[in-house]
Formats: sequence, structure tokens, C-alpha cells
Amino acid sequence: MAWPLMFGIGIAATIIVNSTDALGDELWTLHHEVVLPAVSVAGQRVPIHTQGLYIDDESIYVTGRTEQLPKRPVFVRFELRDPNRYECRVLETGTNGETAETLDHPGGFDFDGTHFWIPIARSQPSGPSVIVRLTRDRHSDLAMWAQQVAFEVDDHVGALAVNRNQGQLFGANWDTAKIHVWQTDGTLLHTVSREHWCPSDSGWRLAVQDWKFVKDGDLFPEGCLIASGIDKSLPVDPQDSRAVVELYVTSTNTRTRRITRTRRITLPRVDGLQRPITTEGMCVVGRFLALVPEDLDGDARVFFFEHHIEK
Repeated sequence: MAWPLMFGIGIAATIIVNSTDALGDELWTLHHEVVLPAVSVAGQRVPIHTQGLYIDDESIYVTGRTEQLPKRPVFVRFELRDPNRYECRVLETGTNGETAETLDHPGGFDFDGTHFWIPIARSQPSGPSVIVRLTRDRHSDLAMWAQQVAFEVDDHVGALAVNRNQGQLFGANWDTAKIHVWQTDGTLLHTVSREHWCPSDSGWRLAVQDWKFVKDGDLFPEGCLIASGIDKSLPVDPQDSRAVVELYVTSTNTRTRRITRTRRITLPRVDGLQRPITTEGMCVVGRFLALVPEDLDGDARVFFFEHHIEK
């Protein structure tokens, strides 16, 4: 897949990296960044605690929680070529169009080609959560997009990934102690513990903030699961050492239900960034890995990292 001009920058040929290939050491460099403006909700500027990220050929989408009372879950669409043009929508989490005040924490989210799948929970480790389905309509304003609560979950779902090929949703709970897998109609297929998913790595403690299934294979193998988050097996380090991006291949064996971690990606530190680069939203866009670690309050940045191979 060849990518067109993006932000006025020509995109060169893509390198596909498989973990089993002897291609040399990986090198990731910060290619460019995009500053997102402060956002107004109902006509009032409100700081927003960023959660999830998705980028397509027209827009940057961000989920977040407003930080002024009452705290509310929001979905923001920024125009890709001019992020100062944006729309913001409060997500409905109750019935009959009402907003349940206790469900204010949206998480990492994904897109299946038609619908955005967004988990919304309480701002605490325990449940419940709702899984919201928001239908993209390029021909209408964000406020007019159809939204419904697809199903409810008795757990805090903090990140949701969509496996388009299997028609399945993968939900990581608080600190990723458990992973739930559902069909898109809400049927629970299985719930497994972190230890069962990564039996070969007893020290695996990745708290997933955002994760996505790779759909086109440009940057990573198609069908793999890429996750970003914080490694909680390590001590707190202000120098960003706990920032983690990991690549997995999921088992298709319904009995074992395990994943294999194929590699851990090391990203360069960003000067002046006061938090781990993987603390909030992440997505793959063409040959770039994009992350948005900062809250929306006038100077949040989306960082685009480019991949190279050193022979």
C-alpha cells in the first residue's frame, strides 16, 4: 500500500518487519508532530484527559474525559490537515439518550471500518463498563452520528481492539489483569488472566493503555495485535523507561487462548515530555506509529514515529 502526501510530506516505500526475520536492529525516529488545540464543550473551554487515539485519511480521533465537574466522556474529531477545525461530542452511556454520571472514563478504542468501538467505565478499577458503538458518517456532523450502547460489562474495560477478520472485540481491564474476548453482539467468548495469556513470561506486567489489530500490514504483519502502555513490573522511572510498545500474535486455538509476544519496541525519548510516551492513546497510520500522551488543553501533541532498519 502506498500512502499519499500527508501533512505535505512525501511518504517513501514501506518496510514490513516480521519478528522472525534477520533484518538487523530496528531504529525508530520521531518524524513529525501535530499540535492539537484546546477543545470547547457546549461553548466552554474544558481540559480533557486524553485516553485513546485513531487516525484515518481525513481525521484524528481522540477519546477523553472532561476534567471539570461533572466529568464526562467525550469523542473529538480533528481535521487531519487543519486540527484547529474540530468537533466534540459527549458520549451517551445510559439509556434513552441519558448520560450515566458515574461512567465518565472512555478508554483506548478501535475502528472496524464502519463503527468505532469505545469502552466507557468508572474512573476506578472496578466495573461496570459499557461498550459504545459509534457509526462513522463522513457526510454528516459528528453530533449526528448514530450511537448506541452495544452491551454492558461487569468490569472496568480500559482498552478495546477490534479483530475485523474474526469479528471479535478484545478488552483489557484495569492494569490488564484480565483480557475479555467478545463477539461484536456482546457474546462473551472467554476471559483469561494475564498469566494464561503470556505463560512464557512470568514477569509480564504491561498495563495496556491502547491497542489495535493491524489491518493492512504496511508497518507490522497483518492481523497482529499491537499494544502500548506502561510496564508495571518496573519501578517508577521519571526517565520514561517504563514506556512500552509490544507486538503480539494471537492464538487461534480456542482451547489455549494465548498470545505470543514477538518483540518489544523501543522508542526514543521526546525532549520536554514529562510523562511516558505510551501513557495514553496509540495507533498505526501508514508507516508511522502515532501516540498522544498529553491531555487536550491547548498544547497536546500527536507524535509520529518512523521505522527504519539498520543492517
